[in-house]
Amino acid sequence: MTPEETMILIGVAGAAAAAAAAALGQGRRPEPKPVRVPVQGPRRRPEATEADRTDA
Repeated sequence: MTPEETMILIGVAGAAAAAAAAALGQGRRPEPKPVRVPVQGPRRRPEATEADRTDA
């Protein structure tokens, strides 16, 4: 058997395995659900204290 024949056989076997996996429903994985990140509102600056006002 020549190397070309070997490559053709491997390709045919791979295609058959892919077809069998697709027929069994193993070809597609369910997509992972996106993780929900809690939405943060706009950040408020901390209120200026009396010490901050006198330094400015």
